[in-house]
Parts: sequence; structure tokens; C-alpha cells
Amino acid sequence: MADVSRRLISKIIDEGDFTPAMSGGVRENWFEDEEHRRVYLWMVDYYNRYNKTPTEAALRLEFPTYKLLDVDGEPYQFYVDRFRDARTRTILVDGEIDVHEALEDGDLKLAKDRMSQALNRVGSEVSSLSDLDVTLEWKSRYDEYNEMRQHSDEMTGCPTGFETYDNITGGFHDEQFILFAGQAKAGKSWLMMKSAIAAQESGKKVLFITFEMSLKEQLARYDGITCGLDSNKLLRNRLDDDDMVKLKEGMRFQSGLTGTFIVSADITATTTPSGLSGKIDEHRPDIVFVDGIYLMENEAGHQPGTAQAYTSLSRPMKRLAQRAGIPVAGTMQALRGKMDKTGKVTLHSLGWSSSWSQDADLVFGVERAETAPLIKLRIVAGRNVSPAEVFVACGWEESSFEETECIEEPDDES
Repeated sequence: MADVSRRLISKIIDEGDFTPAMSGGVRENWFEDEEHRRVYLWMVDYYNRYNKTPTEAALRLEFPTYKLLDVDGEPYQFYVDRFRDARTRTILVDGEIDVHEALEDGDLKLAKDRMSQALNRVGSEVSSLSDLDVTLEWKSRYDEYNEMRQHSDEMTGCPTGFETYDNITGGFHDEQFILFAGQAKAGKSWLMMKSAIAAQESGKKVLFITFEMSLKEQLARYDGITCGLDSNKLLRNRLDDDDMVKLKEGMRFQSGLTGTFIVSADITATTTPSGLSGKIDEHRPDIVFVDGIYLMENEAGHQPGTAQAYTSLSRPMKRLAQRAGIPVAGTMQALRGKMDKTGKVTLHSLGWSSSWSQDADLVFGVERAETAPLIKLRIVAGRNVSPAEVFVACGWEESSFEETECIEEPDDES
């Protein structure tokens, strides 16, 4: 790493430009060698003080014995990338040592924590900023808007599973963090499963993580919705001959789709954001759904159930969506004591920490409607979208959840 460090410092001086290194996220603690670290710290201080990159002459005055290298042969970004790769390797090697020590002590949980922390450091520390001069790049943006205008009737993101919200939001978009929030048993997991199936049927690769239910239970819900069967029949072995025909036809249809649906279960709730990141790297999905996102384990060591623990989940999940460049959706508990007087889900009622509402790009409130068997699905808040609501008719015998108009109860005085 020392050679890479010297080459990067030499390139900064040679180019007289600090911008690529700063945009690449290079920090003083990345330099393992004390000499290189002191030189880089001085360069940063010089830049902040005089608003320019130090010259070779200035560096010689401060560090007469520091040796600069000839770096004319490669582009600036090459050295930044090499240095970032070296930092990534250092973090992973340090993590490997910590994991090995924990394994030697027989502490598997500590070993998993150390591995997750190392992966999280790579994701959060070795990141780069993306810059664009909007005054120079206007033509490409204009062409993109014009191309989009030609396809204004087409959805731009993953389908939500609900036509009204497809029209309002254009679907779930890359880098979005989406929450389905509601009280226990309100139906939020069912509606999110419907969204996941809609994404698969549109040709997307879906990764569905479940914490609240077993793999068998989630598969029964998936098969119930896709085959038009009561999921309880599937779980309790109550299928008749007609049901088996529907089951076979539905399964054949799903197997013929271009989209795929991967279910991963963790009923012990030990998966961390870094662990989920590893699953995303393994499967390369187009969209991720997490049933029971609040049951994940935070990597900061905060006591489970505290506001700090939940903040240490929501922030990494939003960053994960951004780094992976895909939508990440999850279910979240709404606390009854923090819902409004009419029983509506609000941003304030999202479980145990305000960070959920701050980090989410789109929040759906899932509420039982007064007219059964209906569920109200509301946009509580969203970036670039207005609040809205739809009613979903629940056909439990066919596991169907379709938009409908709300039929209000007749007034007693009429």
C-alpha cells in the first residue's frame, strides 16, 4: 500500500488538482504509513488554507526528503482507483483477522458481527461522490427527457401491484427505500407480497427476505396469490381435486415467466444490512423486499429495541438501496399509541424511531377499513408524490387483493 500511497500523492502534485482524490473519498486514515499520512494531511491543510493544490516546490520546503515518483504514464483516476482498492483490501484483511480470533475463541456470533462490520465499513467508507456539471451536460438530459416523453404511457419503475399507484408513482424506482407500515395483522405483508409478485410478472428478478414468517408460510402465500387459492389450505393440507388443478396450472404459469422470485428466510433475525448486501451481491436482483425489516440486527452494537438500534437499521438500508442501485422495500410496524385519533398511520407512528420516516422515500400506510373485507392502502408521504389512498378488496379464499371502490355503510338515519 505504501507504493500506491506515494504514487497517488505524486499524481496529485503532478496534476496540481486535488478534486479527483477528494471526490474519490480519499481520507488521511487510509494512509497506513506515517510519512505518507503526514504529507497528505499537510496537503489537505494547504488546500483548505490557500484554495489550491500545493506545488512540488511548496512540498519540498515542508518535506525536503519526501520522494516523489514519475507518474506521467497513467490517468489520475487510475491511481485513485488503485488506492481505493488497497483500502478495501486493508479493511477486509483486518476484518478477517478479527473474525479468525473470534472463531478461535468459539464465539460464532462475534465472528459474524466482525464480518458484518468489515463489510459495512467497505460499503460506507470506500465510497465516491458522483459529480456532473449540469451546464455542460444539458443536451444529454434534454434527449433523455424527450425519449421519455415518447413513452409517457409506460411505467418507468417496478410495478407496485396497484394500478392507481403505478400511475401516481411510475412504480418503484432504483435507489428508493420504501416502507409498508401498519399495525400487526393489518395486512401489510400480504400487500407487499402482491407488489413483489407484480414485479416478477413484469420480468424483474425479485429477492424476498422474510423475518416474521417461515419459508413454508411465505411460499404458501406466494402460491396462494399466484394460483388463486386459500393459503391456509396449502398450509393445512386441505386441498381438493379442483384445488390441485388450479395449483398445477398456476405453478406452470409462474415457471414460464421471464421474471424470477427468490425467497430467503431468517426466522432468527440475525441478518444485518451488510448480510443483506451480501445476498444482493449473490443474486443480483432488480428489487428487494424485506418482510419485518425492523427485526434485522443492527451492526453498531446498540441494544435491540432502542431508538439508536432502529436508526442503525434505517440509515444503512437507505444507503444499501443507493449503493445497489435498486429499490428496497420493507414492512414496518406502526405503533397504535402514536397513530392519529382516526386510526391512521402517520410518519410519527412508524416504530420506535423517527429515522424510518426520514430515510424512506415512500411510505405506505396499511389500515383496516371500516367496511369489511377491505384494506386501505395510503401514501402517507413520499418524495415527489402527493398523498393518496386506495381500497383493496381481500378475497381470502382465493388470496386475491384487488383495488376496488369503498362501499360505505348506509347511514342509520337514511
